[in-house]
Amino acid sequence: MKIDTCAFYDLFAPLLPENEDARADKEWTFEEAQEYIIQKFSSFSPDFGAFAEQAFKNNWIDAEIRTGKVGGAYCIDFPYQKESRVLSNFSGSFSDITTLAHELGHAYHYDCIKNTDYALSHYPMTLAETASIFAETIIMQDAVKNAAGFEKIKLIEMHLSDSTQVLVDILCRFYFERSVFEQRKERELGAEDFCRLMTEAQIKTYGSGLSEEKHPYMWAVKSHYYSPDLDFYNFPYAFGLLFATALFARFKKEGSAFAETYVSILKDTGSMSCEALCKKAGFDITKKDFWLEGIRVFYKDLEEMKTYADSL
Repeated sequence: MKIDTCAFYDLFAPLLPENEDARADKEWTFEEAQEYIIQKFSSFSPDFGAFAEQAFKNNWIDAEIRTGKVGGAYCIDFPYQKESRVLSNFSGSFSDITTLAHELGHAYHYDCIKNTDYALSHYPMTLAETASIFAETIIMQDAVKNAAGFEKIKLIEMHLSDSTQVLVDILCRFYFERSVFEQRKERELGAEDFCRLMTEAQIKTYGSGLSEEKHPYMWAVKSHYYSPDLDFYNFPYAFGLLFATALFARFKKEGSAFAETYVSILKDTGSMSCEALCKKAGFDITKKDFWLEGIRVFYKDLEEMKTYADSL
Protein backbone atom coordinates (compact mmCIF):
# COMPACT_ATOMS: atom_id res chain seq x y z
CA MET A 1 0.00 0.00 0.00
CA LYS A 2 1.37 3.37 -1.02
CA ILE A 3 0.97 6.29 1.39
CA ASP A 4 1.68 9.97 0.88
CA THR A 5 2.49 10.78 4.51
CA CYS A 6 3.57 8.91 7.63
CA ALA A 7 3.75 9.54 11.34
CA PHE A 8 7.12 10.42 12.86
CA TYR A 9 7.27 7.09 14.69
CA ASP A 10 6.95 5.27 11.35
CA LEU A 11 10.03 6.91 9.81
CA PHE A 12 12.17 4.01 10.98
CA ALA A 13 9.62 1.22 10.74
CA PRO A 14 11.35 -2.09 9.89
CA LEU A 15 11.14 -3.53 6.40
CA LEU A 16 8.88 -6.58 6.38
CA PRO A 17 10.20 -9.73 4.67
CA GLU A 18 8.50 -11.37 1.72
CA ASN A 19 8.05 -14.56 3.76
CA GLU A 20 8.92 -16.10 7.09
CA ASP A 21 12.06 -17.75 5.67
CA ALA A 22 13.55 -14.31 5.04
CA ARG A 23 12.77 -13.00 8.51
CA ALA A 24 15.79 -14.35 10.38
CA ASP A 25 19.00 -12.32 10.19
CA LYS A 26 22.41 -13.95 10.11
CA GLU A 27 23.98 -13.95 13.55
CA TRP A 28 27.70 -13.21 13.34
CA THR A 29 30.30 -14.38 15.79
CA PHE A 30 32.87 -11.84 16.88
CA GLU A 31 35.57 -13.91 15.16
CA GLU A 32 33.61 -13.81 11.88
CA ALA A 33 33.15 -10.05 12.21
CA GLN A 34 36.87 -9.64 12.89
CA GLU A 35 37.89 -11.66 9.83
CA TYR A 36 35.37 -9.85 7.61
CA ILE A 37 36.45 -6.35 8.69
CA ILE A 38 40.16 -7.10 8.27
CA GLN A 39 39.54 -8.58 4.83
CA LYS A 40 37.47 -5.66 3.57
CA PHE A 41 39.74 -3.00 5.03
CA SER A 42 42.66 -4.78 3.34
CA SER A 43 40.81 -4.57 0.02
CA PHE A 44 41.05 -0.79 0.36
CA SER A 45 44.68 -0.79 1.47
CA PRO A 46 47.01 -3.33 3.13
CA ASP A 47 47.89 -0.69 5.72
CA PHE A 48 44.27 -0.27 6.80
CA GLY A 49 43.79 -4.02 7.01
CA ALA A 50 46.99 -4.45 9.03
CA PHE A 51 45.87 -1.73 11.44
CA ALA A 52 42.53 -3.47 12.02
CA GLU A 53 44.31 -6.77 12.57
CA GLN A 54 46.58 -5.11 15.14
CA ALA A 55 43.58 -3.60 16.94
CA PHE A 56 41.89 -7.00 17.24
CA LYS A 57 45.07 -8.89 18.10
CA ASN A 58 46.08 -6.47 20.86
CA ASN A 59 42.59 -6.37 22.39
CA TRP A 60 42.08 -2.66 21.73
CA ILE A 61 38.35 -3.36 21.35
CA ASP A 62 36.01 -3.96 24.28
CA ALA A 63 33.01 -5.50 22.52
CA GLU A 64 31.60 -7.79 25.23
CA ILE A 65 28.10 -7.05 26.50
CA ARG A 66 28.02 -7.29 30.28
CA THR A 67 26.07 -6.02 33.28
CA GLY A 68 26.88 -2.43 34.17
CA LYS A 69 28.61 -1.63 30.90
CA VAL A 70 27.47 1.53 29.13
CA GLY A 71 25.61 1.10 25.85
CA GLY A 72 26.54 2.53 22.46
CA ALA A 73 30.01 2.77 21.01
CA TYR A 74 32.91 5.20 20.88
CA CYS A 75 36.64 5.52 20.27
CA ILE A 76 39.15 7.31 22.48
CA ASP A 77 42.79 8.22 21.76
CA PHE A 78 45.75 8.04 24.16
CA PRO A 79 48.39 10.50 22.91
CA TYR A 80 51.13 9.34 25.29
CA GLN A 81 50.90 5.73 24.15
CA LYS A 82 49.91 6.82 20.61
CA GLU A 83 47.14 4.23 20.55
CA SER A 84 43.35 4.17 20.51
CA ARG A 85 40.75 2.06 22.29
CA VAL A 86 37.28 1.17 21.07
CA LEU A 87 34.18 0.42 23.15
CA SER A 88 31.23 -1.31 21.53
CA ASN A 89 28.55 -3.83 22.41
CA PHE A 90 28.61 -6.71 19.94
CA SER A 91 25.44 -8.78 19.78
CA GLY A 92 26.02 -10.51 16.44
CA SER A 93 24.00 -8.31 14.08
CA PHE A 94 25.34 -6.83 10.85
CA SER A 95 24.65 -3.40 12.32
CA ASP A 96 27.18 -4.23 15.05
CA ILE A 97 29.76 -4.94 12.33
CA THR A 98 29.24 -1.56 10.70
CA THR A 99 29.50 0.03 14.16
CA LEU A 100 32.84 -1.72 14.74
CA ALA A 101 34.03 -0.54 11.33
CA HIS A 102 32.92 3.01 12.16
CA GLU A 103 34.87 3.13 15.41
CA LEU A 104 37.93 1.48 13.88
CA GLY A 105 37.80 4.21 11.24
CA HIS A 106 38.18 6.76 14.03
CA ALA A 107 41.10 4.77 15.44
CA TYR A 108 42.78 4.60 12.03
CA HIS A 109 42.38 8.36 11.65
CA TYR A 110 44.34 8.82 14.86
CA ASP A 111 46.94 6.27 13.75
CA CYS A 112 47.55 8.37 10.64
CA ILE A 113 47.94 11.61 12.56
CA LYS A 114 49.55 10.44 15.81
CA ASN A 115 53.13 11.33 14.86
CA THR A 116 52.40 14.96 14.02
CA ASP A 117 52.93 17.68 16.61
CA TYR A 118 50.39 17.28 19.41
CA ALA A 119 48.82 20.65 18.63
CA LEU A 120 48.22 19.49 15.05
CA SER A 121 46.67 16.17 15.98
CA HIS A 122 43.32 17.72 16.87
CA TYR A 123 40.81 18.26 14.09
CA PRO A 124 37.42 20.02 13.92
CA MET A 125 34.16 18.12 14.41
CA THR A 126 33.32 18.61 10.74
CA LEU A 127 36.25 16.37 9.81
CA ALA A 128 36.03 14.01 12.79
CA GLU A 129 33.53 11.70 11.05
CA THR A 130 35.41 11.42 7.76
CA ALA A 131 37.40 8.24 8.43
CA SER A 132 34.65 6.56 10.46
CA ILE A 133 31.97 6.93 7.79
CA PHE A 134 34.45 6.01 5.05
CA ALA A 135 35.28 2.77 6.90
CA GLU A 136 31.60 2.04 7.44
CA THR A 137 30.95 2.65 3.74
CA ILE A 138 33.60 0.07 2.75
CA ILE A 139 31.71 -2.57 4.72
CA MET A 140 28.21 -1.55 3.62
CA GLN A 141 29.08 -1.31 -0.08
CA ASP A 142 30.63 -4.78 -0.04
CA ALA A 143 27.65 -6.29 1.78
CA VAL A 144 25.15 -4.78 -0.67
CA LYS A 145 27.25 -5.85 -3.65
CA ASN A 146 27.32 -9.48 -2.52
CA ALA A 147 23.70 -9.76 -1.38
CA ALA A 148 20.60 -10.61 -3.44
CA GLY A 149 16.82 -10.51 -3.16
CA PHE A 150 15.27 -9.38 0.11
CA GLU A 151 18.63 -9.55 1.91
CA LYS A 152 20.03 -6.93 -0.47
CA ILE A 153 16.99 -4.70 -0.18
CA LYS A 154 17.12 -4.94 3.60
CA LEU A 155 20.74 -3.72 3.60
CA ILE A 156 19.91 -0.88 1.22
CA GLU A 157 16.96 0.14 3.38
CA MET A 158 19.14 0.14 6.49
CA HIS A 159 21.74 2.29 4.73
CA LEU A 160 19.13 4.71 3.38
CA SER A 161 17.40 4.91 6.75
CA ASP A 162 20.64 5.77 8.54
CA SER A 163 21.73 8.22 5.85
CA THR A 164 18.44 10.07 5.65
CA GLN A 165 18.40 10.42 9.42
CA VAL A 166 21.78 12.12 9.15
CA LEU A 167 20.84 14.32 6.20
CA VAL A 168 17.21 15.09 7.01
CA ASP A 169 16.51 14.70 10.71
CA ILE A 170 19.79 16.35 11.68
CA LEU A 171 18.75 19.30 9.52
CA CYS A 172 15.56 19.37 11.58
CA ARG A 173 17.60 19.44 14.79
CA PHE A 174 19.67 22.30 13.39
CA TYR A 175 16.54 24.34 12.66
CA PHE A 176 15.24 23.63 16.15
CA GLU A 177 18.45 24.53 17.95
CA ARG A 178 18.90 27.72 15.94
CA SER A 179 15.36 28.86 16.72
CA VAL A 180 15.92 28.15 20.43
CA PHE A 181 19.01 30.37 20.52
CA GLU A 182 17.22 33.12 18.61
CA GLN A 183 14.14 33.19 20.83
CA ARG A 184 16.12 32.71 24.06
CA LYS A 185 17.63 36.15 23.44
CA GLU A 186 14.19 37.63 24.08
CA ARG A 187 12.93 35.55 27.01
CA GLU A 188 13.12 32.29 28.93
CA LEU A 189 11.59 29.29 27.19
CA GLY A 190 9.53 26.49 28.66
CA ALA A 191 8.42 23.02 27.59
CA GLU A 192 5.54 24.36 25.50
CA ASP A 193 7.93 26.62 23.61
CA PHE A 194 10.31 23.75 22.92
CA CYS A 195 7.45 21.57 21.67
CA ARG A 196 6.25 24.36 19.39
CA LEU A 197 9.74 25.03 18.01
CA MET A 198 10.41 21.33 17.47
CA THR A 199 7.12 20.89 15.62
CA GLU A 200 7.89 23.91 13.45
CA ALA A 201 11.33 22.51 12.69
CA GLN A 202 9.85 19.16 11.66
CA ILE A 203 7.33 20.86 9.39
CA LYS A 204 10.07 22.96 7.79
CA THR A 205 12.28 19.91 7.25
CA TYR A 206 9.88 17.13 6.29
CA GLY A 207 7.25 19.27 4.59
CA SER A 208 4.16 17.31 3.60
CA GLY A 209 5.92 13.98 4.17
CA LEU A 210 4.89 13.87 7.83
CA SER A 211 1.32 13.41 8.97
CA GLU A 212 -0.15 15.33 11.90
CA GLU A 213 1.52 12.80 14.24
CA LYS A 214 4.88 14.47 14.72
CA HIS A 215 7.35 14.27 17.61
CA PRO A 216 7.13 17.55 19.55
CA TYR A 217 9.11 16.09 22.47
CA MET A 218 12.18 15.17 20.42
CA TRP A 219 14.06 17.90 22.33
CA ALA A 220 13.56 15.96 25.56
CA VAL A 221 15.23 12.74 24.34
CA LYS A 222 18.39 14.14 22.73
CA SER A 223 21.04 14.61 25.41
CA HIS A 224 23.30 16.70 23.16
CA TYR A 225 21.05 19.72 23.66
CA TYR A 226 21.97 19.80 27.34
CA SER A 227 25.75 19.95 27.01
CA PRO A 228 27.11 23.52 26.76
CA ASP A 229 30.05 22.32 24.68
CA LEU A 230 27.99 20.54 22.04
CA ASP A 231 26.04 23.28 20.28
CA PHE A 232 24.83 22.01 16.89
CA TYR A 233 26.58 18.75 17.73
CA ASN A 234 24.93 16.66 15.02
CA PHE A 235 25.83 18.84 12.03
CA PRO A 236 29.32 17.30 11.59
CA TYR A 237 27.69 13.94 10.88
CA ALA A 238 25.90 15.38 7.86
CA PHE A 239 29.14 16.98 6.67
CA GLY A 240 31.10 13.81 7.35
CA LEU A 241 28.60 11.61 5.51
CA LEU A 242 28.69 13.69 2.33
CA PHE A 243 32.45 14.25 2.45
CA ALA A 244 33.24 10.59 3.11
CA THR A 245 30.79 9.54 0.38
CA ALA A 246 32.57 11.85 -2.08
CA LEU A 247 35.94 10.39 -1.05
CA PHE A 248 34.63 6.84 -1.48
CA ALA A 249 33.34 7.70 -4.97
CA ARG A 250 36.84 8.91 -5.81
CA PHE A 251 38.28 5.64 -4.48
CA LYS A 252 35.93 3.66 -6.73
CA LYS A 253 37.17 5.72 -9.66
CA GLU A 254 40.92 5.66 -8.90
CA GLY A 255 41.25 2.26 -7.24
CA SER A 256 44.06 1.32 -4.86
CA ALA A 257 46.12 4.37 -5.85
CA PHE A 258 43.69 6.51 -3.85
CA ALA A 259 44.77 4.96 -0.52
CA GLU A 260 47.91 7.10 -0.33
CA THR A 261 45.90 10.27 -1.04
CA TYR A 262 43.38 9.25 1.61
CA VAL A 263 46.05 8.91 4.31
CA SER A 264 47.48 12.28 3.31
CA ILE A 265 44.05 13.86 3.76
CA LEU A 266 43.65 12.34 7.23
CA LYS A 267 47.09 13.56 8.28
CA ASP A 268 46.21 17.13 7.29
CA THR A 269 42.90 17.31 9.17
CA GLY A 270 44.61 18.90 12.18
CA SER A 271 46.57 21.52 10.23
CA MET A 272 44.23 22.73 7.49
CA SER A 273 40.81 24.32 7.35
CA CYS A 274 37.89 22.28 6.05
CA GLU A 275 37.79 24.38 2.90
CA ALA A 276 41.53 23.98 2.21
CA LEU A 277 41.54 20.27 3.01
CA CYS A 278 38.57 19.58 0.76
CA LYS A 279 40.16 21.62 -2.01
CA LYS A 280 43.28 19.46 -1.69
CA ALA A 281 41.03 16.40 -2.03
CA GLY A 282 39.54 17.86 -5.19
CA PHE A 283 36.27 19.19 -3.80
CA ASP A 284 34.98 22.72 -3.45
CA ILE A 285 32.68 22.71 -0.44
CA THR A 286 31.81 26.37 -0.97
CA LYS A 287 29.76 25.34 -4.01
CA LYS A 288 26.27 23.91 -3.79
CA ASP A 289 27.09 21.32 -6.45
CA PHE A 290 29.43 19.51 -4.06
CA TRP A 291 26.64 18.84 -1.58
CA LEU A 292 24.15 17.92 -4.29
CA GLU A 293 26.63 15.46 -5.77
CA GLY A 294 26.93 13.76 -2.41
CA ILE A 295 23.17 13.49 -2.05
CA ARG A 296 22.79 12.08 -5.57
CA VAL A 297 24.84 9.06 -4.52
CA PHE A 298 21.75 7.81 -2.70
CA TYR A 299 19.48 8.11 -5.75
CA LYS A 300 20.49 4.69 -7.12
CA ASP A 301 19.65 2.97 -3.84
CA LEU A 302 16.34 4.80 -3.64
CA GLU A 303 15.38 3.74 -7.17
CA GLU A 304 16.21 0.13 -6.32
CA MET A 305 14.01 0.39 -3.23
CA LYS A 306 11.15 1.78 -5.32
CA THR A 307 11.49 -0.99 -7.89
CA TYR A 308 11.32 -3.57 -5.11
CA ALA A 309 8.27 -1.94 -3.54
CA ASP A 310 6.46 -1.81 -6.90
CA SER A 311 7.08 -5.51 -7.39
CA LEU A 312 5.22 -6.50 -4.21
